Amino acid sequence: MRKQLAKQAGSLASFTATFGRYGVTKTNFYKYTLLLKAVRNDSGEIVADHVWVRLTDLFLKVGELFPGETISFRGRIKEYRKGSGRDFGIDEIREIEVEPQNLRRDYPDEEYERFLFVKELSEQFYTKQTGIERAFFQERHIPRRAPL
Repeated sequence: MRKQLAKQAGSLASFTATFGRYGVTKTNFYKYTLLLKAVRNDSGEIVADHVWVRLTDLFLKVGELFPGETISFRGRIKEYRKGSGRDFGIDEIREIEVEPQNLRRDYPDEEYERFLFVKELSEQFYTKQTGIERAFFQERHIPRRAPL
């Protein structure tokens, strides 16, 4: 399905997608992410069943997103390594619009508080999906609080 993205690699394009959930990955630092499902181009064609995108400052300005909301945005199609192969995703996201306009909580400003915010939402998602309440993030995932 991402063949449509491969044809336009490197270009800036407009998309709409459905917000799925928040996520956190850790490499040398924590990277907060958003799962966008049923990604469509200008023509309304589905170009990817899902993509993970970075939780950037633009998303932080929008505030908390809710599963099922439709997001319109522009982004650059980028190639990246996935395992031993390659894949295509969307980066450099700009011009974000969200529908419907729900009442939103602001994202916390401080890194540790932002981590706890995303952690809480992720754990709620897994509890709802599995019916099992568990700590999704282990102690090693929690960033150290900045010294005062």
